[in-house]
Order: sequence, then C-alpha cells, then structure tokens
Amino acid sequence: MNQTLISIGCCVLFLLAGSAQAGDTDGVRSVVRIVGQKYCYGDADVFTVWLKLDVEIVNSSGTSYYLPPDLVPYVGRVAESVGAAERGKYINEWTGTRYPTRPRSHNRPIQIRPGRSTVLHIDYGVPIRRRRDPAIPGTVPMGSYALQLVLRPEYTPSPLRSERDKGIWVTSLTTEPVSFQVAADSKPKQCK
Repeated sequence: MNQTLISIGCCVLFLLAGSAQAGDTDGVRSVVRIVGQKYCYGDADVFTVWLKLDVEIVNSSGTSYYLPPDLVPYVGRVAESVGAAERGKYINEWTGTRYPTRPRSHNRPIQIRPGRSTVLHIDYGVPIRRRRDPAIPGTVPMGSYALQLVLRPEYTPSPLRSERDKGIWVTSLTTEPVSFQVAADSKPKQCK
C-alpha cells in the first residue's frame, strides 16, 4: 500500500514538473524553408520525398527562450494546403522520431535572446504512393501539400532549476506549415 502511494505521489510530482518546464511558446515562432528536396526509392508502390529544411526559430518576446540542443521531428503532419494545416485539417500524421542528419555542435541548451533567432537544420521524409488509388495507409499521393512538424527533444533531460529560472525552457514546438510539391514525373533515385 505504501509503495503504491509513493508511486502515485512520484507520478503526480513528475507531471507537475513536466508542465512547468514546457513554458509558453507564444513569443516564439518558426519560419520553415525548404532548402533541398530529393526522391528516394522505396518499392514498386511507394517512395519517399526527403525535404531538407531550415527551421528558423524567432524570439519576438522580451524574455530569453532556451531550446534543447537535440530537437527532432516527433510528429509530422501533412495537409492539402497551408490554410488546411492552420485549421488543423490534416490528411496524414506520423508519430515517431526522425533523426537529424547533421550532428549538433554542442550539447548545451540553445539560448534565443529577445529579438534574435536561431536556425535548426532538419531532414524529414514523407512517404508518397505512385498511384492515387488504391490508398496505402501512411502515404499520400503525388501532388501539392503542406508539412507541419512538432519538434521535441530526443534525449535531453529536464533542465536544472537554475536553467529554468533564466528564461523559458521550450520542450515542444510546432512549426508553421510549409508548402511542398511532388510532381507526377518524379524520378526516385537510390539514396544513402
């Protein structure tokens, strides 16, 4: 009985600590630019479009924000357009970490001072089916879409209290949607 109460108490403390760490991201916005795109073989029915993204995180508040150094795409969502994504109307969503291909140069939190920004370089793959029908779960047909990512830390432990007191610690960030297109004449290649 005592072990159960201790376990429940620890869970409640963990949940309270987690909600305090998340901070408020109203003063931060993300501007996503596609800086590269390639098509990679899959199988006879599906291939992947890999998008090389620059995610600029802009601090427009009067307070410093701190980002974990290992933010990765935790959720990827595809909508028919930027407007549909802004309204939360997604046609597909993938959950699971997609690792960045470029290693971080440091493992300390990234500070974004008021009025400043930082750029994260992220690669993300979207599964594309070659034909509109039949539908294959987890894929979208060739066409024009909007991609929105939810970034979360991969391994970073909770910040120390001294770090939290310096500014707002961001543990989850949803990017602004970005448009991309997969042309009908796309020619997938072997990718490494």
